[in-house]
This record gives sequence, structure tokens and C-alpha cells, in this order.
Amino acid sequence: MESFYTFLVCLCQVVSVSSLSITTPGDVLAGRPFTLECKITRSAGDRNRTAWYKNNSVIYLSRDCNTSIPVLSAGLSGGCQHVNGEEVYTVTIQNVTEDTGRVTWICLYKGQNINVTLDVKVVSVSSLSVTTMGDVIAGRPFTLECKITRPAGDRNIMSWYYSYNQNISHIYSTRVCTPSIPVSSESPAGLSGGCQHVNGEEVYTLTIENVTQDTAQVTWTSQYKGQDIDVTLDVKVPVTRVTLTNPPYTVLAGKPTNVTCVTSASKPQACIRAYIRSSGNVRELDPHACNQDSILVQTTTRTLTFTASAEENGAELYCIASNRVTDPPVRSQVYTLNVQYPPQSGVRLSGYANNTAVESGQKLTLTCQVGKGNPKPALSWSSECGQTNTIPGNDGSQQISITITVSPSLNQKTCVCRGSQDGAMTRWIEQKSRTFNVLCGFEHFYLLVFLCIEQLYTRLNL
Repeated sequence: MESFYTFLVCLCQVVSVSSLSITTPGDVLAGRPFTLECKITRSAGDRNRTAWYKNNSVIYLSRDCNTSIPVLSAGLSGGCQHVNGEEVYTVTIQNVTEDTGRVTWICLYKGQNINVTLDVKVVSVSSLSVTTMGDVIAGRPFTLECKITRPAGDRNIMSWYYSYNQNISHIYSTRVCTPSIPVSSESPAGLSGGCQHVNGEEVYTLTIENVTQDTAQVTWTSQYKGQDIDVTLDVKVPVTRVTLTNPPYTVLAGKPTNVTCVTSASKPQACIRAYIRSSGNVRELDPHACNQDSILVQTTTRTLTFTASAEENGAELYCIASNRVTDPPVRSQVYTLNVQYPPQSGVRLSGYANNTAVESGQKLTLTCQVGKGNPKPALSWSSECGQTNTIPGNDGSQQISITITVSPSLNQKTCVCRGSQDGAMTRWIEQKSRTFNVLCGFEHFYLLVFLCIEQLYTRLNL
């Protein structure tokens, strides 16, 4: 009795009735493959065969779930996978036709069978579309794409045409989608064709090897099964050149100066910026927001105002231009600025205080200095001062010195140091003077008398 109850318990742990189902995922489209799935949950130790039939013809019989199962029917393939504890036996129809919908597909397992007929959808009207991906840029290649969805068995011709100045040229025609399609002899030079299968569509391409501004005047026509699509391209033109017109080589420090930059024709219009680079530092002149809304191919001109400093003498001046299809931006020629400015400090005279008594025979060294300027300022002594020695300053300043041996003849004479600057943008003159007061000893008494008589005589003659 005990063994009988044990037998009942064992029976309760076994799946005595297997499950069977068929799924047909997605639409069944003519001209494409399709897979039917028969899902089986087996009893433990079950070795019953699974069978697939097409109408009354066996496709395959199998006890084992293998990835590939040999079939007995052409155009079909079989296999099996274990998925979530189930055995999924598949039949793949390599190429669905309208007749596929008239067939009864049967999955048979352990006396159970499920019959399925497929609702085959046939594309009765082909679809045609043309796409243009990204910007069309002059000087670069560009590819147009014509996408076609063909009905099953369709052998209609797909064609590309070119129309310019009311003249129409045939580019290519084909029934077959191949990676390379020869263009016709009447096709303009610089065009090539091809085709690829992408997601069930035939994508016929037309590549323009070198886009020009004239490309925008062309009408590109794709034709298939009585349908036409015309396309014109919006050609963008990059900036190829920017020029500084009448560049200001010489400018005056602290004075506003204009500089004009002009670009080559472009579309959209160019964004122009100008810079001064000095000692590794770069500053932008007159920053502004750029407007690139132009729909015409045209040059761009921008006049900027800047004020140079004395420290920017010798700096580099240049323009940079670009639009959204110019990479990298283009740069103008570089000009070196000649920034003129007056001396940073005026004439300074040292070595003798004006009209200070000095004894005859004493030696004096007078030094005349002026600050840095551009152009470099000049210094000179008057003839009363005698010979001079010019000594340039280390910071670009100037100085000259003179050594004088005092004599009675210098009494009440004036020595003048004159500074001047003569530049295209600057004119500067300044002078400083010293009048000598000479004390004379007895040995010069007769000379002093003579000088006094001479001065008196001069005044009387006046």
C-alpha cells in the first residue's frame, strides 16, 4: 500500500500534457523572408517528434532541438532554440510570395496539431523618396539618395536625370541594385552612381564629386514607375580668402583708427574678426555678434575701429573670417604696426644750474636727455656749446653730453639743447638752455675790460 502512494506522488511531479503553440511575429511581406515559430513544452523524458508540414508535405521531423534541422522542401529552412524552458522549432520562408498565403502550415506534436495560414501583404504601390543629408558645400563631394520600395517581382527601371538651363541629360537607368552603376555617355562629368539594400529598401545614390556654385542651378530628377521627384540643392560656399584693404601701417598712439577686412564671396555671409598680437598677447578689435542669415553668395566687408597703445608698436595686425561651413577659419596677411608716439618725457638738461657762478678755467659736463619715442627723437646743441658726444639710452631714450672748459668769453652766453621729432603722425620740438655766469680772476682783468668795451660799442651802434 505504501509503494502505491509513492507512485501517485511521483505521477504528480510529471507534466503529463505538453503545451503547443504557433506564433507569427510581425507582418508577412511579399518579397521578404518570414519565420514561423512552434513553441513546445515537453514532458520529462518525452521523445516524441515535432513535425512541420506545408499542406500535406513534410518539411521536417525532429526529436532533438538543434540550431539547424535538415528540411525536405526547397526555399525553406528549419531550426530550434531553447528559450525560457521551451523548445522553439522554426520554419523560415526565404522569399514570401502571394502564393505563400494560400498554403496551410502545420505544426504537429504528440497527436496535437495547429494549422496556420499567413496573411501576405503585397506592396502594390511602390514608394519613392529622395533625401539630402547634411550641408551641400562648394568644393566638396555630395551624395543624393533615392529610396525605393519595390513590389515583389517588380522589374521597373529606376533613373536619374540632370536639368540645367532647360537642357536635360540622362545620368543612369537600372533595374538592378548594385554597388556601382555606370553613368551614361551624356551624363555631365564628375557624377557617379550606385545602390545598396537598406532595411528592405533599395537606396540608389548619385554622387556629385565636386559641388560648385552652379550646382545650385541644377534640377536633379529621380524617376521610377511613373513617379518623378525633382530636387534642387542649397549650395553653401565656404570663405576662402580675407584681405586687409589699405592696412594702416602707421598709426598714432591713442588715436582711433579704422581697418577694413573684405572676404571672398561666401554663403552664408562671413563672420569677420580682427586681432592685434603683441608679445604673445592677443586682443580682439571691436568684438561683435555675427549675423549669418544671408541667402545670397556675396562678399562680406567689415570696418573696425581700434586705438593702439605705444606698447603695441611692432605688433601684428590681421583678420580672421569664417562661416558655418568654413573649417578651419581663414586668415589674412599679417601686417606689422608702426605705432608713433611723442617722447614719454621731455628734454632734461643737467650738469650746470642756470646762471650759477662758475670760475674761469673750470670744466663742466652738460648732459641733455629726452624720453623714448617713435620715431626716435633727435637732440642737438647750439653752436655756443661746442662739440658734442651723442650717447643712446638703454630704454630707447636719447642723451647727448658736452664737456666745456669755462672761459671769460662764455660769460652771459647761452648754451641750448634742442629736441625734435619728425614722424608721419607726430611733430614735436622742445628745448632747454643754460646761461653761464663766469667769475674772472685778475689775470683776466684786461680781457674783461675789452669785452665790456666791445659790448658797449655794440649797444651804441644799435
